[in-house]
Amino acid sequence: MPAIRPPTDIDWDNWLDLISEKNCTPFIGAGAASAVLPTGGKLAKEWADTNKYPLTDDYNLTRVTQFLAIERKDTTYPKRAMQRIIEGQQPDFDDPNEPHRVLADLGLPVYITTNYDSFMSDALTRSLERRHGPGTGHKPCQQICRWYEPPGAGRARRERQPKPTPDDPLVFHLHGHYANPESLVLTEDDYLNFLVRLSGPSRDLLPQVITEALNRSAILFIGYSLADWTFRVLFRSLLSAAPASFRFPCIAVQLPPGDTKKERTAKALNYLERYFGRVVASGDVTVCFQDVHDFAAELRERWESRGDH
Repeated sequence: MPAIRPPTDIDWDNWLDLISEKNCTPFIGAGAASAVLPTGGKLAKEWADTNKYPLTDDYNLTRVTQFLAIERKDTTYPKRAMQRIIEGQQPDFDDPNEPHRVLADLGLPVYITTNYDSFMSDALTRSLERRHGPGTGHKPCQQICRWYEPPGAGRARRERQPKPTPDDPLVFHLHGHYANPESLVLTEDDYLNFLVRLSGPSRDLLPQVITEALNRSAILFIGYSLADWTFRVLFRSLLSAAPASFRFPCIAVQLPPGDTKKERTAKALNYLERYFGRVVASGDVTVCFQDVHDFAAELRERWESRGDH
């Protein structure tokens, strides 16, 4: 069973070693964009109130958007609404502790996100310009998971993809991108269809470079919540798609302190140990009870203090 514990200085040193070796893959969740975009719970409540959602779980975005899709007789209605919310928004990249900027400045080859926005790619573009200067041709590649296509569709396109590098990184949108509303994993039906495709017999949904990143590098989860159903589904689905996932001894799960009261931290850690013990065969799961901005600030400070990059 994996050890579930808060990070020590040795943990931080191990993480920074893996980052320095480009052997770490960030997994970015909604909390990373919480300073710019509304949380799922807030958005669900707003849409539930506006559309007279009849059930009591008006905090559940997947349930509320499923209701909207049925009520409007249009499966793309909530996705287009989400598109309108994201369009034109951008974090403050002048803030050195902005989470996407901190992650971009680590100079890693692969970034995976379940967010619909382009914030990670925008941060990488700025970071590459700071490192190489504008007009040098180095830029991130954005790729969308094509879970909504028939099995086998686009397989050749995925196989032709060049290998990402720190100078030409890949941002993989596992749950879609707002510019293509059809690609968003948003409603209950979307999540079910996504999971069926991800764990299906053909196993062709994830590009080879992504399964290699999951199987051969440490995973840094940032911006996910203990109460986030997406996070728990993510673990299950990735274990199905990439069975060797999470074998490394370094998995950092960032959780905002609002998820649990301070006096219940020990109980929360015990719950996590039992939960992850059922799905992770080996390795450590390290939990940071910090908000995303504070975690990013500490990561940046420790990374810059190394001076070996």
